Amino acid sequence: MAPLLLVLVCSADTSNPEDVARAFMDHVQKSEFDMAVQHVLPEDRGEFQSLEEELSSMPPLPKKIEVVVEVSGNRGQFAIPNWSDRARVDLVFSDDRWWISE
Repeated sequence: MAPLLLVLVCSADTSNPEDVARAFMDHVQKSEFDMAVQHVLPEDRGEFQSLEEELSSMPPLPKKIEVVVEVSGNRGQFAIPNWSDRARVDLVFSDDRWWISE
């Protein structure tokens, strides 16, 4: 059963930065931080351990999250304009997929 769960968790199209950003934020919105961190670049995962604490100091997430992605080459970032002007998250293309990056 565990391998099937891993496949379902990683069902976002990781070749698409918008899909990665949406999957990450969907998990964050549901407080599924263990699942959200699977979209974070492995070497940056330690930086996201305090994500839940940081979110508590920000406005509540909207029920429908609007994700706006900007990409240039193998780097990008996404924002959630209907949530917070401060919320910008870096993206990086590495190892044939897009990742959330610190």
